[in-house]
Amino acid sequence: MMMAGVEDKQVMFLFSDTQIKTETFLEDLNNMLNAGDVPNIYAFEDLENIYTAMEPVVANLGLVPTKNNLFS
Repeated sequence: MMMAGVEDKQVMFLFSDTQIKTETFLEDLNNMLNAGDVPNIYAFEDLENIYTAMEPVVANLGLVPTKNNLFS
């Protein structure tokens, strides 16, 4: 997700039923597909890296660099 979002690289995620270890895997995938987000997936330092990397992108779009805009 970091490569696709922050580095703007195309990424393919391939997941088969044999890789399901626990039902929470499916819940996380469902959240990602339906809402585009998995709650609490990133550690604090990862979020700070995302915010820092996205500041120039948000500025180029003419948006205020709020945490919501930086993460979106």
